[in-house]
Amino acid sequence: MGIAIAAVLLTGISSQAVADEFSDAIKTIQSIGNKGAGHDAAVEAMKVLNKATAAQIPQLLKAMNDANPVAQNWLRSAIDSAVSRAASLPTEKIQAYFDDESNCHLGRFLAFNLLTDKNESLKKQIVAKLYDDPSPMLRRAGIKWLAEQAKQKSDAEKIGLLGFAINKARDVDQVQMLQSALSKAGVEINLTKQLGYLNEWKLVGPFDNTGQKGFDVAYGPEKKLNEIDVNASYEDGKLKDGKPQTVTWKPYDTNNEIGVTDLNQVIGKVKGAIIYAYTEFESSADREVEIRIGCINANKVWVNGQLVISNEVYHVGMMPDQFSGKAKLKKGVNKILFKVCQNEQTQSWAQRWMFQLRVCDKTGKAIQQADADAAQQ
Repeated sequence: MGIAIAAVLLTGISSQAVADEFSDAIKTIQSIGNKGAGHDAAVEAMKVLNKATAAQIPQLLKAMNDANPVAQNWLRSAIDSAVSRAASLPTEKIQAYFDDESNCHLGRFLAFNLLTDKNESLKKQIVAKLYDDPSPMLRRAGIKWLAEQAKQKSDAEKIGLLGFAINKARDVDQVQMLQSALSKAGVEINLTKQLGYLNEWKLVGPFDNTGQKGFDVAYGPEKKLNEIDVNASYEDGKLKDGKPQTVTWKPYDTNNEIGVTDLNQVIGKVKGAIIYAYTEFESSADREVEIRIGCINANKVWVNGQLVISNEVYHVGMMPDQFSGKAKLKKGVNKILFKVCQNEQTQSWAQRWMFQLRVCDKTGKAIQQADADAAQQ
């Protein structure tokens, strides 16, 4: 009897040791930093996590809540490894994780895929309700499902469903797709307003960015961020014929559906230069918003004098919502200043000089000028 009790105790101790080792390995992965910090320790930790059982998948999903994007990729790999060996999955626990909208977006998306991978009936049940989900990836799946359902409807029902979907959509490409479908059905949507892009700007420049030295230089428009005067002129413009140019503000309306201002067309193909763009946004109430931009050049954005976006990168591509920052709008007029820096690269792919900016809530829904509180949620 004593031997049996001892064996049970040893088994319990061994099981606890394994559980502790697994938890410690998760913590190691969660501590991975940028630029390879903690990489060697993570490699060792993955030797433990790659032996995870199906029963440990919910623990790995939960761990994603407290992991940075790099660590999440490592945890995702461990989940994939566990799934590949599993005869069955702990679906009830995975479902509970998915149902809790406070869990991280990527983890819930993985849980959704685990639940529905071989269950088409469940997938249809879940995806039909995802159009309001806080997870961008899951909401996207829900909007896609609505668009597919609309194809099977009569004209009137199709228009109603597409109209519902476009007001729930957050991703720019999906909104564009739904606008196109509505247009074919005879309903025109103002894409610029639907997405919240700002098209009317005052532009001034060029200022000097030779040797990329101008990113942190406060030229005229930056010197009084709370008192920007679009009637002012600045004598510190980029050198021309060895002398600083005097530059003044000029109005410009992009007339582009997704707010793209091509500075090569407006200013000319100037290299080693900086342009400032200024606009005002009128809000009907105090509120927090997101400023989302696309810009292929180094950039800074201020809202009411507060720096909300700063990226000293050049020619890394451009896409909608490429960079974002949180800002506070006050009731009334809000001042937005955009700094766009072009470098001196001569390759054909390095000639673009452009930007776009939209104002939205944290989900990506457009906030309309002078109608912020009425924006659909």
